[in-house]
Amino acid sequence: MLQQKKRLILLAMIMVLLVGAVSIISTSLLYRTSIIEQKSRLSELVKSQAILISELSITNSNLDHKIGKTKHLETLLHHLANAYKKYKINRESGEFTLGIKADENIQFLILNAEIVSTSQKAAFIHFGSDRGIPMQMALSGKSGTITALDYAGHNVLAAYTSLNIDGQTIGLVAKINLSEIKKPFIQTNFIVFGLGIILTTIGLFLFIKISGPLLLKITESEKNYRNLVEGSNSIILRINKMGIISFANSFSKNFFNHDGKNIVGLPAILLLASQSEYANNSSSLSSILAFWGDGEGPHEKSVHLNDGRIAWISWRVRKIVDSNEAVEELLCIGNDITTTHISRENLKESESRHRIIFENSPLGMVRFNPEGIILDCNSKIIEILDSTREKLVGFNVAQNASPKMQEAIKKALAGESSIYEDLYTSVTGNKTSYVRAVFNPVRSGKTSTEVIGTLEDISDRIDVERNLAESEERFRGIAKASPVGIIITDIKGSLLYANERMMELTGRNYTDQTGLSWMNNIHNKDKSNLITNWYNANFISKNRLEFRIVHNSGVTLWILGQIVELNDKNEQMIGYVITMTDITQIKTTELEHTRLTAAIDQAAESVMITNTDGIITYVNPAFQKISGYSAEEAIGKKPRFLQSGEQDSLFYDKLWDTILAGHIWEGKFVNIKKDGKHYTQEASIGPIRDETGKIINFVCVSRDISKQLVVEAQLRQAQKLESIGELAAGIAHEINTPTQYVSTNNQFMKEAFTTLLAITNNYRELITAVKSGESQDELLKRAESGLDDDELTYLEEDIPNAISESETGLKRISEIVQSVKQLAHPGEVKKGLYDLGNIIRNAVTVSTNEWKYVSEIELNIDENLPELLCLKGEIGQVMLNLIINAAHAIESKLGKNTEHKGKITISTYKEEDWAVLKVSDTGTGMPKNVAKRAFDPFFTTKEVGKGTGQGLAIAHNVIVNMHNGVLDLETEEGIGTTFTVKLPLEGAGQQLN
Repeated sequence: MLQQKKRLILLAMIMVLLVGAVSIISTSLLYRTSIIEQKSRLSELVKSQAILISELSITNSNLDHKIGKTKHLETLLHHLANAYKKYKINRESGEFTLGIKADENIQFLILNAEIVSTSQKAAFIHFGSDRGIPMQMALSGKSGTITALDYAGHNVLAAYTSLNIDGQTIGLVAKINLSEIKKPFIQTNFIVFGLGIILTTIGLFLFIKISGPLLLKITESEKNYRNLVEGSNSIILRINKMGIISFANSFSKNFFNHDGKNIVGLPAILLLASQSEYANNSSSLSSILAFWGDGEGPHEKSVHLNDGRIAWISWRVRKIVDSNEAVEELLCIGNDITTTHISRENLKESESRHRIIFENSPLGMVRFNPEGIILDCNSKIIEILDSTREKLVGFNVAQNASPKMQEAIKKALAGESSIYEDLYTSVTGNKTSYVRAVFNPVRSGKTSTEVIGTLEDISDRIDVERNLAESEERFRGIAKASPVGIIITDIKGSLLYANERMMELTGRNYTDQTGLSWMNNIHNKDKSNLITNWYNANFISKNRLEFRIVHNSGVTLWILGQIVELNDKNEQMIGYVITMTDITQIKTTELEHTRLTAAIDQAAESVMITNTDGIITYVNPAFQKISGYSAEEAIGKKPRFLQSGEQDSLFYDKLWDTILAGHIWEGKFVNIKKDGKHYTQEASIGPIRDETGKIINFVCVSRDISKQLVVEAQLRQAQKLESIGELAAGIAHEINTPTQYVSTNNQFMKEAFTTLLAITNNYRELITAVKSGESQDELLKRAESGLDDDELTYLEEDIPNAISESETGLKRISEIVQSVKQLAHPGEVKKGLYDLGNIIRNAVTVSTNEWKYVSEIELNIDENLPELLCLKGEIGQVMLNLIINAAHAIESKLGKNTEHKGKITISTYKEEDWAVLKVSDTGTGMPKNVAKRAFDPFFTTKEVGKGTGQGLAIAHNVIVNMHNGVLDLETEEGIGTTFTVKLPLEGAGQQLN
């Protein structure tokens, strides 16, 4: 009890001292703050006073000047002294002083609100004195605040500045005694200290009254604590800063049993560490803390006990520090967890084994908590879902998975195993695959603590099953739709399956058939051969046979049969698959092909087949006969060895462009035989396509038309001559008319010549007479008698006309002869460039006598039409035929000597790349049945002797075949006919035939 009182007295003294220290420190801080505030206030005050005095000085100076005063400084000091007196009355402390520098002294002008005269003792102090330092600073031209002695020797806080009045520097100082500032703070300090003592006394009294029962309770609690510590089943140690055990409870002493010695006083590291650890560590607290590690724990450490056992202890360590945060001692509490540790290690080992199984499982494995959140998963499930562990762990499958998956999870969470097998899209990985998931609840009693799930990617299995199903379905579909009959038998040949096509081939239903009954439809002559080849011991796989089967209707079909082994997955033969293809059509085609080959071999036309590169693959005997080249010489080469050079490269380029485009080319070309002779062929070249429509070959069928061309040329020439012959009378008449007036004019010229000759002879005689000297009168009479003026006038007028008419007649005769010559010329071999207008005019001229009596001709010739690349004589013949036909049609309609004439209109113009020629007449026209046959050879509707029916046929051949043009007609019976000829201009589809 006495000890407690001493503690209370010591506590009271400490509290009193603390109150005093707090009072002094707080008062000192407030004093310092006040000084700072006073400095600021005085500085502002002295600055404002300086400004005010300067303004007053200026004002007084102006007033004094007006009233004539010169000592305005005295006036100013007087006003300031009065003002300072009033300031001093209102303020108990503070003073303003003004002074000037007089030699080496400071002369005060105003002190203590009074004007100081020079006679007063206080008026002067030495400039370098330690008194009046603020005024010294002001008179030195400086401004500021300072704590120093004033003129009276008092310690003051002063603010100073200088001002200039009438050119004189005056110092201004505002000051306040420090003693006046300190006084209230000292008083306050004593008051605070007294109050502190009073409050401390009251506090101690109350503490004693209140804390007495508390102290008793604390003592009792401490006793109970000690009993608790001593009776605890935990190790409780206190270790001082030297690392020595300062306290150990009874359990600690018994647990360590250090050779029966008390462990208090022993280094803690000796008990806690093994021999090697103890040897490497000191007993300091830092070593002990390092042994346990940072933090308060728990820390699990093994301890080697005296009986040889190794015990595991879970330690909790609390640091007890001093005011400087230095560790003073450690409070250590440890629990023996040896059994728990062993169980835990066993559990870890078991978990490790299970973890290895979990991670290396070929199935994806996952653990869910009761809410459906993933707790853990293995690598396989990450792979299956194409996700990451971070995305999966913590993912709530019961809420965020697909509805069907959620249903399976929730069922397992409810305590019932469930299976999910379907297409699943991973929410965390966005991968879609077929999975099979099995969820099994883990129960603790009747409650499910978690769910274990296994996940398997069954996409491959589904694909295999689907492929198998599709394969089976494809087989059924193929077998059903197959054009081939299919039979499956066992190893002995007994029927297992037959498709629909097989039933169609035989006309039998095999649904209920078994055994070897499927052979009943095989032709009797072929059955034994089939069995021998397919089912004997020397059977060869994939053996093909051609045989016949008999349809139930009695029709015999040719079959290509093939048999192959049917093996199981172990490559063991379990039966046969037999296919039967109906080759009846092929057999028929082969027969027809044989016949066709024979026909081609015996044909007079040359047949050549090439591939798409132009390499000859086949020629028939006719080719060999015509060209002189054998098949061996031709096959494997390109046909260019047959080219004669009469067609240029453009001709062959267009030919190839035509057939490569899939079109048929028809035309003529001149080739050369092996013996060097030229021959003309009329050919048709076309593509051969496979079943897809792709061109695989070209076939050229041609015939030698060299002799035919000669005959056709002769025929055309004969037709020309026939036309000329028919026109002979007309031509003779056309020539006779100009011949007659040429003859008449010639007779006139003969007579005129006789007359002129007589006149000439007379003049000669006169000339002779003149030369001989006859008289002029006689000569004049002779001259006048020999000259007939009227005769001369007649000759002068008619001789020029006669000459002109003769020239016109001769020109007309020349035109007719030239036109006949052009039309009657034998056929040209090569084409040339000619004016279509001239050809038309020649034909019109030659045929004049045919049309002039029945019609008029209107020529609408396009003079700008380019020249044609053509056979001039052949085109002229066509034109002549068309004009004559038109004239005959009009004559048939109107008669020959009618007053009314018909009209033939001939027009030419250019239409794109064609030169167009139209010949229209107003004749009888043609009925439709006649128009259809108009271009047929030897077809005519004229009377006997009016033609052979070859005119239009030859015209068609010339225009279409020889010039690649177009010849067409438009006719209306009773109205007339228009023939339209289109000829390609140079470079537009020309073939140089």
